[in-house]
Amino acid sequence: MLKRILIGVVVLVGLVVLAGGLLTMFFPKAWAIAEAERRVEAATGRELILGGDVNLTFWPALGFSAEQASLSNPEGFDADTPFLAADRIVFAVAVMPLLRGSIEIKRLIFDGVALQLVAKPDGAANWTFPTEENETTTSLGDLRLDEVRLTDSSISFDGGDGQPPLQLANVNGSLRLDSLDQPAELDSQFDYREQRLRVASVIANPRAVLEKGESLLTAEITSDPLTATFDGAFNAATGALDGRLAANGASLRQLVAWMGSPMAEGGGFGAYRVGAEMAHLGQETRLTDATLSLDAIQARGALTLTTQENGRMRVTGALSAPNVDLNPYLPAPAAGAEAGVETSTAWTNDPLDLTGLRAIDADLDLSFGALRFQRLSFADVQMGLRIANGAADARLSRISLYSGGGTARLIADGSGATPRIAVELNAQNIQAEPLLRDAIGFDKIAGRGRLTASLIGQGASQAAIMRSLRGSAAFNFNDGQLKGMNLAQVARTIQSALSGTQATGGATTDFAEMSATFQIANGVARNNDLSLKSPLLRVGGEGEINIGAD
Repeated sequence: MLKRILIGVVVLVGLVVLAGGLLTMFFPKAWAIAEAERRVEAATGRELILGGDVNLTFWPALGFSAEQASLSNPEGFDADTPFLAADRIVFAVAVMPLLRGSIEIKRLIFDGVALQLVAKPDGAANWTFPTEENETTTSLGDLRLDEVRLTDSSISFDGGDGQPPLQLANVNGSLRLDSLDQPAELDSQFDYREQRLRVASVIANPRAVLEKGESLLTAEITSDPLTATFDGAFNAATGALDGRLAANGASLRQLVAWMGSPMAEGGGFGAYRVGAEMAHLGQETRLTDATLSLDAIQARGALTLTTQENGRMRVTGALSAPNVDLNPYLPAPAAGAEAGVETSTAWTNDPLDLTGLRAIDADLDLSFGALRFQRLSFADVQMGLRIANGAADARLSRISLYSGGGTARLIADGSGATPRIAVELNAQNIQAEPLLRDAIGFDKIAGRGRLTASLIGQGASQAAIMRSLRGSAAFNFNDGQLKGMNLAQVARTIQSALSGTQATGGATTDFAEMSATFQIANGVARNNDLSLKSPLLRVGGEGEINIGAD
């Protein structure tokens, strides 16, 4: 039995070798090339040119290969630039039809391909092909391909919007297409902006895509700066996407730098995550039922992203978050500074760069349950954020702070060569002691009242802005205390010395009202109406605070 098996194996191997030799000797290359060109041209309406050497191949598949092959663009596109140019194409054929004298291409393997994808503003694209049969032509649906594979290739996409073409390099990919009416599976890897990406997707109805119809689509992108999934529908006629989007990454800084808009050095902007229902059409992407997280911030809402004619992204919508801490995104405090403004630390002369505001326009309604800035704490915050032409305008239409409430506005203008900052504050019925303690580390005044300020500054650094401050400020506190000094006791001590009695009392001064107004110019605040009123005495004062000089 073993002898018979060995004889059978030897005979089988001999027949295979003989068949291979005969196929090599008598394979009709010219006929195969002509047949392949005829079939592809009839199916696509494009001219296929197979130049260079043509050879029979046994690996990676039985068939034949052609050097320097190209497929032309359709009518209406650049006739001098091919849609596809390849260093080598391998046509893998089915064996049994070949023995009957016909060619049935099962696999296409492209090596060293340069694929030029072009779309026009009117919706025309050079990657669509005829799929309907008629009396005079076949269609792309006549081809049955088990696999289409690309190796060491490049892809260029020109969206017809005047922007530089998107370039993908070192592309390796495979497409499984049992038929145009069965799901197509795509798996590819490529380099984009010096990052390696892997894209895996399934197109439920390839025929609908080629006929500019709609098909279900799932896709997954995996890379170092971004991992994303999409599950929904794709409209080939309009380029619309509609479905569920999820994306996340370890660093938002890394992502935006990879996308071409690097951020200035600083803290925060680390791990991020986005989940939303997405509807994309043309230059607009709508995200609804969105959940967003950045570092420790969790937010919900809806956003619309629009690519404008000037190239800037415009973001509109509304977001809400229970808790936002801005401290991770602020510059590190000066050495020795615990919080806020301290007279023992100097304003920094480091360059202040607001040019990043020129990269985006925004119109956002924001609401925060709690907001923290340095040691300042706010609650029930309603904010409108507008960014246009490099200037940001944040209006706090409602804010609760230190048992009171009020409004505020911050403008950061990076549109010109020199940054400008403007601040407006109108706080009512606030507790002075915790506010001043958290804001400037000063805890000598207690009371409840009003605080207003309107300030403008400009300069290339924090120090320069503080030296240029101009505007006005005022406060009025009622029913409070001046801590660390008992002015009434001082008066009584003088009286006691004159009368020969001894006065007692704590080191505080109770007052019914304490107020002052300030006019600010060139970083110096001037006051001439300081007033403190109590049942026992009246105190007046005037002076200057040199803010720019610390």
